[in-house]
Amino acid sequence: MKRKVLFLATLALVITLTGACATLPPQTRPTDPVSFVGKWVGSWQSMVRTGYGDVKVTIERPTSEKPQYVVFHVSLTNAVVPGFSDEARFENGELIVDRPTLRLEFQLRGNDQLVINYENRRIGDRGTWSLAKKKD
Repeated sequence: MKRKVLFLATLALVITLTGACATLPPQTRPTDPVSFVGKWVGSWQSMVRTGYGDVKVTIERPTSEKPQYVVFHVSLTNAVVPGFSDEARFENGELIVDRPTLRLEFQLRGNDQLVINYENRRIGDRGTWSLAKKKD
């Protein structure tokens, strides 16, 4: 009986440690918005409602006229709005969109992962987009 309990405790510890290793890398804060440029694919999940789906984000290079801003394009499945384009400003190593009806915070995790926290103020929803950089 003691061996079985010890085995189950060890198994639980291994599962816990393995799960901890699967977490996202720490946030990186680049010094310019170019690190965000590219095509990103992943999924979105509401933290308030039962919504979830796929998401694709394309982030364009900043222009010389507006070096602290990027234009981005979003495509979503199972969402109130299936797609949109907007402009984000680079601030403290993140891209930020702050509109009366929408807030987005783009955070790089390592070299190839992007987390976008969203707040849809129009419908009272918030959640996360988890994306990986698309290989060319």
